[in-house]
Amino acid sequence: MSSSPLILLFLLPLSTSYNFFEFVRQWPPNACFNASQQCKFVPPNINTWTIRGLWPSHKGHNSTAYPAECGNSTQCNFLSEAVAEDVATELHEKWPSNYKGKDTRTWENEYCNHGMCARDILWNQHLYFAKALSLHAELDLETALTSVDIIPDWYKPYSFGRLEYGIRKVFRVNRASYWCRFVQHEGKTKQVVYQISLCLDKRFRVRDCPVMPRHSCNKRERFYLLPFNMFNTLGNIHEDVHEEGWPWE
Repeated sequence: MSSSPLILLFLLPLSTSYNFFEFVRQWPPNACFNASQQCKFVPPNINTWTIRGLWPSHKGHNSTAYPAECGNSTQCNFLSEAVAEDVATELHEKWPSNYKGKDTRTWENEYCNHGMCARDILWNQHLYFAKALSLHAELDLETALTSVDIIPDWYKPYSFGRLEYGIRKVFRVNRASYWCRFVQHEGKTKQVVYQISLCLDKRFRVRDCPVMPRHSCNKRERFYLLPFNMFNTLGNIHEDVHEEGWPWE
């Protein structure tokens, strides 16, 4: 007789080292400055915000930390076939890696490093990825940005005040979390927001994010949201030499 999901849940080593989730999305044109050769050929069906990760996190004096690698590689035992076909096709579009066929490697990394830490709620791979996809649809970042007329543009910058008003207006929270980098374009340094995360409680309700000073945005300066046609002109743009790598990775 097969075990029920509830019985399997009690058999798993649970992580209690987190008390909220960070649900992180990325804007591919801004995110790909650190890997231009890999991101050059973006499929035409990828034309909006994509998922970066669903990360169990904890608040406190060290709010930049988060639990990771909650099981060894044997315990993880990631199997791509465990990500059922009903979500795998959608994942390729909405949770891609470098847009060149290595998506399953990204999913394995995200699940083994982060997803396993949330097995008290999402006790298998399919649940973890299905939940991320449902959150992505429910918490539509593009709706929040267009509600305050933030649209991709090479030359039009936006204030963080406008961005945060859109977040409050649509998601009813006062604080999200942002990642920025600075790039050179036509002789000018431009700040671009390449990731935005919303914070969720363990019932997946949106809540204010804790203050995370490690993020690199200068909110006194305006930012750009580059259009997807950026991928056709990557030779004209390069990343600032002072840019740091992926936070937390």
